[in-house]
Amino acid sequence: MKLYELAYTCRLYREIASSDSGFDTAYAKVREKLGPNPDLSSPEQRDALMTFLNEWLCRIPEANFPSLKAGLQTWAAQWITRLPAAGRDIRSLATQERGQIGDAYAALLALGQGLHFQNTAAAKALHALRPDALPIWDNKIKNQFSREQPANAEPGWLYSTFLGKVADEISELEHDVKRLNRSPGDVLHLVSRECGSLVKLVDEYNYITITLGHVIPASDELETWLSWNRCAIAEAPRG
Repeated sequence: MKLYELAYTCRLYREIASSDSGFDTAYAKVREKLGPNPDLSSPEQRDALMTFLNEWLCRIPEANFPSLKAGLQTWAAQWITRLPAAGRDIRSLATQERGQIGDAYAALLALGQGLHFQNTAAAKALHALRPDALPIWDNKIKNQFSREQPANAEPGWLYSTFLGKVADEISELEHDVKRLNRSPGDVLHLVSRECGSLVKLVDEYNYITITLGHVIPASDELETWLSWNRCAIAEAPRG
């Protein structure tokens, strides 16, 4: 992923997320309510997570909330301490840690079986808990990624492998950013996003390019457009 590609997709995502969809508002709200080191131990945190998931289009029937919140409480008691510490960079995760995250993901799928809480909801829940390390996918993103993997791959293995792909994309982005003598910490500002993480920005890129199917213009096409604009400015009357 190149910086200009990310900036372009984040520009489009920003228009969507700040419109009637309310994506940005919901994301900022759950970050505030879950706090810096969420563990789902309180009813308030579980309520905030369920509200967030539906505001992010999971469409979970509210009748399923009590069962899911009870399941999340049990899940958290077993798995929260096995997740990466809050603030961990996704690229710092070892293969064994990724495998353990895959197991945590599979356990979420198990508790959500029959309750309209599956792949998309599980990934969004994990991201809400560890936004710097655990990525989001929806069905379109997952399906595209799955086509490149073994046909019989288990869901937990797929998610743990997806972590590696997102980490690689962030590393490529960092290389591009460093050529401008900037650091990864500058990226949110460079692409005009106020809330999130590098992992979240990768999801915004995936959402625009995969979920919505938007094609990013090639750099030479952008250069052509800019040349038109430069000519128009040069020929504009002065006075």
